[in-house]
Amino acid sequence: MMLLCAGSVHWDIIARADRAVGRGDDVPGTVRRRPGGVAGNIARHLARLGRPVALAGCIGRDPAGEELCAILRTLGIDLRVHRSEATDSYLAIEQADGDLVAAVADTAALTRHAAQVVDTINACDGPVVVDGNLPSDALTTLTHRDMYLVPASPVRAAGLAPLIARGAVPLLNRAEAMALTGREGGTAQLAAQLVEMGARMALVTDGAEPAGLATSQCKISRDPPPITVTAGVTGAGDATVAGFLHAHLSGASPGDALEAALACAAAHLQGLTP
Repeated sequence: MMLLCAGSVHWDIIARADRAVGRGDDVPGTVRRRPGGVAGNIARHLARLGRPVALAGCIGRDPAGEELCAILRTLGIDLRVHRSEATDSYLAIEQADGDLVAAVADTAALTRHAAQVVDTINACDGPVVVDGNLPSDALTTLTHRDMYLVPASPVRAAGLAPLIARGAVPLLNRAEAMALTGREGGTAQLAAQLVEMGARMALVTDGAEPAGLATSQCKISRDPPPITVTAGVTGAGDATVAGFLHAHLSGASPGDALEAALACAAAHLQGLTP
């Protein structure tokens, strides 16, 4: 089954300090560039898992965009992207242990051309995973009936409530779930609250703490596998989403799909995925 990933696709610039870093510090470390964006990351993970996948978003006609398109095509991803003036970007600073210090996402091109991306989503005849980097006014025009939602940040989460009320499935972390529900609680409890809001299913993660999944028939919790983080945390949530969707759309039980999600995140955190 083909899955459409829609939203941000750009280059990530990841700076990782080789010692503890605080506000105003100037420290040595490494800086590297890699393909990114929530929708882009999910699509790349799914392609590596063997899932037929398409990608809707905005990629510039600049050299950075041409290079990005070539990489995505090499992975077998069906590009249904709008070619914008320039390619968006994301900058993150990580501590030596991989924890995120701060990040800035420049999604100006996606914002300008959001209407074209929404048209691609609404015209799709299969499942779609939509990331919250699309502006809120564009999200309100979505009419697709089989959507999975990835908020992208707690700030953007609240705007997804109307879609969840229509049955869309949120796949999110605990901070995003609390912002969306306006409540606190464990991951399984928050997932159940999202189902009460109208979601047909909800997945909530919390880093190394137990993850929760709920439907109208079940509420389950699973511990992530114990690992040593050797890569940064940036993109781990996108790996979680990809692992879950691949298993779920292949017919796995909720518990097995949750296990698959956590395994995919663990592989990413250990640097086992490109």
